[in-house]
Amino acid sequence: MNTLTAVVPFYNEENYLGESIERLLKIKQISEILLIDDCSTDNSSFIANKIVQKNKNVKLLTKINNSGKGSCLYYFFFKNYNV
Repeated sequence: MNTLTAVVPFYNEENYLGESIERLLKIKQISEILLIDDCSTDNSSFIANKIVQKNKNVKLLTKINNSGKGSCLYYFFFKNYNV
């Protein structure tokens, strides 16, 4: 069976992040969820850290400055695949 990594960039999504990740965790084809915090200023990081602590297949990367969704995706591919 093929598996997927879900890459989820977020910025100030405290109202939706938990529910969104819970939905992704129910999808059998997703073997890993990578959360990328784009320097959130609300409780999104706290929520993401709680999710990571409870789920071994969820990882969190935290950027040091806010630069948008495209930059988060580039950051992921650069860190993981040296693109």
